[in-house]
Amino acid sequence: MRWLRLLTLLTLVLLAACTGAVAPPPSGSQPTAPPPFLTDRLAPPVPAVATRRAAIAAALVAEPPILIQTGLDPEAATAQGLVLRDPRILAATHTVAGTGPLLIEVFGVVPTKISDLTAATNACRERRCFKVVLYNFATNTTMTAITDQASGSVLDVNSLSGVQPDIPPHLAELAVAIAQAAPAVQRELDMAPPADMAIYEAVKASLGGSPCERSGHLCVAPTFPWGRGALWAVVDLTDLALIGGGVWTDLGATSGRRVSETMLQDAVVSGLCDRSEALAWGPWHLEYTLGSSDGLIISNVTFNDQPWLTQAKLVDWHVRYPSRADGIPIGYADAAGCPTFSSASVLPHNLPFTEPISDANGVEVGVALVQDFRMDPWPIPCNYRYQNRYELYRDGRFRMLAVAFGRPCGIGGVYRPILRIVPAGVAHTVAAWDGTAWQPWTSEGWTTTTTTPATADGSRLRIAATRDGPTLLLRPSDDPRPDAAFVYISRHQPAEGDADLATLGTCCSETYQQGPEVFIEPAEPLAGEPITLWYIPQMPNVERAACWADTVLRDGVFVAETWPCVAGPWLVPAP
Repeated sequence: MRWLRLLTLLTLVLLAACTGAVAPPPSGSQPTAPPPFLTDRLAPPVPAVATRRAAIAAALVAEPPILIQTGLDPEAATAQGLVLRDPRILAATHTVAGTGPLLIEVFGVVPTKISDLTAATNACRERRCFKVVLYNFATNTTMTAITDQASGSVLDVNSLSGVQPDIPPHLAELAVAIAQAAPAVQRELDMAPPADMAIYEAVKASLGGSPCERSGHLCVAPTFPWGRGALWAVVDLTDLALIGGGVWTDLGATSGRRVSETMLQDAVVSGLCDRSEALAWGPWHLEYTLGSSDGLIISNVTFNDQPWLTQAKLVDWHVRYPSRADGIPIGYADAAGCPTFSSASVLPHNLPFTEPISDANGVEVGVALVQDFRMDPWPIPCNYRYQNRYELYRDGRFRMLAVAFGRPCGIGGVYRPILRIVPAGVAHTVAAWDGTAWQPWTSEGWTTTTTTPATADGSRLRIAATRDGPTLLLRPSDDPRPDAAFVYISRHQPAEGDADLATLGTCCSETYQQGPEVFIEPAEPLAGEPITLWYIPQMPNVERAACWADTVLRDGVFVAETWPCVAGPWLVPAP
């Protein structure tokens, strides 16, 4: 009887919610060859979609034609009003030919934090300011405006094409509603899934060959863990439709048990979102803070009182998986950051901490500054744990590491963290080793650590400050696996990431098109200009070997066992 079957399914889901275990899938619920793209003409209308379309229609005939946020407190409403009157924002609301309004929406209005500020908005270090984030659906462009409440002005507007902001809660809820109502999803799970079964509804996602990648649409993937698999429901929030509802990834074997961890209260960790702290160790001095979605950010780094780095941070995590049936790529563009004013899905687990680095003889040769980010149920499948790690050595070596502990949402995935480093100096020269000599780069460009020859000590690039900075050699990490990294050199532009940066690129590209290419195309000359280094290592996950975590029974209790993957560049002072 169908009612009994549904009752059984509901009982399994409730048991999973209570115990932390994942219910086994019903027989026949996971087809052997699910179609990656689904168009269901018989899908019933979704009331939330009708409401959304009505709101869009009203916004496009408004003045200005911008879909605004409602229910804001007075200060936030004032900030939004200032931005809606700014000529730089108004100029983006129509095509150049003036043929019609473009769909632009205010995604967020929040007080600024230290990580949001640049030279143009330094006044906000002393005064109350707001960050207003807008997204242009038509051009796939994020606009960030900083408003000064005291002067009633917009201090700066930064516009980045091909960059997507954090998803506001109402759009995440809409994506879940679309996925819940989709017959394709219901057929895969053999039921209409409850909303609280979905995870990652606010994390930007992509599906290979879909409009998410081809046309730069804004997509998310409410994901439904089910047995040893995870069903991805890729929702296109530009077209308001499900575009991939039959894609499964394998989760691997799991104990299905949660590890009990005591999280610090958000109020404790979020304090570092509003201020910076200093670290002094041996010859090194630096400042650090937590960004909204750029992890642990270090800045004003000096070595022996000399400028070394202006800034370093980990902007995004791209995670790509093959689908279970045909290998079509699917994945997330993830973020780690502050628990307040952010939709980053992976939050700080504790405050930053330091740990000594010792050589084989036990002599302390350096110090590491570490920040741990994790999702609360980690290491249950589809719950991530990351670390930002900065290593400082007495001899001037610097190492920036991205660490992934899993537990992934599939087997055979690849993690690609986007590291951004701004060396100190008012101008730089860049050269690559060709096997016999250093060959200068005259313009912006990219390379890989696997195709660029290495010197005897493993160096691939040389970055020399012409004034007020060091000469550094770039060496990829090979501990324990080669980075196989994409490396980009762009002219340093404060608007291209000095402040907290929205999501770059998509999750699933296998080529150099990982996101930073938007800052080097078309290529500009480098002569006499400061540079930004972008470094994207590739970290394959292997079950119980790399980028993986599980729970094991040890001494009578369940504990986390991890197989982390580690990648990131060395920056070594040139002799």
